[in-house]
Amino acid sequence: MDGELVVNLEGEDFTLGQGDSMYFDCAHPHTYRLKGSLPCAAIIVVTPKSAST
Repeated sequence: MDGELVVNLEGEDFTLGQGDSMYFDCAHPHTYRLKGSLPCAAIIVVTPKSAST
């Protein structure tokens, strides 16, 4: 939502800025970290593998 966030997915870095989004299977190794010295805010949504209705 603000600042820059680096998502490392299986050893590869992806930099997300304001307005960016990313979708991936969270079963894969991943981490998040701040890029730079400015604050960063993000919304992270996790859903079950199979959702029943």
